[in-house]
Amino acid sequence: MKCGKELCFIIYKKKCIFASAIKNNYTEKYMKYFNTDGPCNETKHYTIDVSMRLKDAERLMDSGQYLVIHAAPQCGKTTYLRDRANRFNAGGRCYAVYCPLKDIGKTTEPREAIPEIIKIMKNDLEISENPFEPDFAARPDYDNFAGVLNIELTLFCMKLKKPLIILFDDADLLSDDALIALLRQIRDGYNNRLVVPFVHSVVLSGMRNIRDYKSRLRPYRESLGINSPFNIFAETLRMNNFLREELVNLYGQHTKETGQQFEVSAINHVYKLTRGQPWMVNAIANEVIEETLKCDYSVPITVEHVEEAVQTILSRRDTHISGMFERLKEDRLRRVVEPMITGDKSKINKFSDDYLYALDLGLIHHEWGKVEPYSPVYAEMMALSLAPSRKGTNGKVQQH
Repeated sequence: MKCGKELCFIIYKKKCIFASAIKNNYTEKYMKYFNTDGPCNETKHYTIDVSMRLKDAERLMDSGQYLVIHAAPQCGKTTYLRDRANRFNAGGRCYAVYCPLKDIGKTTEPREAIPEIIKIMKNDLEISENPFEPDFAARPDYDNFAGVLNIELTLFCMKLKKPLIILFDDADLLSDDALIALLRQIRDGYNNRLVVPFVHSVVLSGMRNIRDYKSRLRPYRESLGINSPFNIFAETLRMNNFLREELVNLYGQHTKETGQQFEVSAINHVYKLTRGQPWMVNAIANEVIEETLKCDYSVPITVEHVEEAVQTILSRRDTHISGMFERLKEDRLRRVVEPMITGDKSKINKFSDDYLYALDLGLIHHEWGKVEPYSPVYAEMMALSLAPSRKGTNGKVQQH
């Protein structure tokens, strides 16, 4: 790229970026954008403070509680966990380890899964900005896979000068045996921590409530009884979708940075169609701004733009949409969705694990005894999954 006084425009990953070259030097200003791929970064993306959506979580972690955090897909769980780990480490009160378990889900045997979990934790500690004098798992005995994690965490905590918090992400993707092996070792350390130092707080995060972990294991083995490793978790918290005020805040950040206006009716329409589902809220804005309007910030965003974006997103089946369509093929979800869409709601058992599973995934909601799809967008997805040839009236999402 030649240097000079000329203004050069660069397109990078379809994001609006400009570079201004001045006196043999150039500076780049990266415009923020609405993120639809992976965790949010407040320096790159328009974001909402995720801690406000889980106000009790930090208090529980500070007090040494073990807890479960669950939310529907792409609601901000990973963003929250990474943000908490960074803030805990920067704050100096404690050490925090972020441990993603998604890739270990393919490993079904505890003999292989437990060593991988230890290696992930070790890597996170090594790249942390905190200076760790004691090495974690310097010489682990992986042959003792049923106890090595407990042993290494105990030895590590005995040497640390501050409490340790571990945040496990995507725990529900572990195989049954790997999950039980992990939690049993954590339970053993938890039960002895009044005598021997152990992890101060553990967060188990996933799409499902702790109730679903238990029900998933029930068909395969007898009750785990009072020694169940699930009994160490004191609280279960749900990360909810955006409130309307948070959606207004999010879109307002774009307006403040670019001057582009979202008409009030457009904001209301986005919230009505999505009920604040974070991925959809970001995806609609991203589609309108970058694809429909080609980053022409002089054009205000209207209801018509929102409708067009929703139809494009549904037909294109981006990551979130495609994942939901795949889930809707599951028998346990179809047993809930099909009677709801066809109007035969008497067949829905509100006390069944299937119903609770649909609730945890954010596909449905019940209010005043009435069961409905969580949002008009999800209602359209459900209808399409049951009858792929069905089309909405005039190409619009049917509002309920």
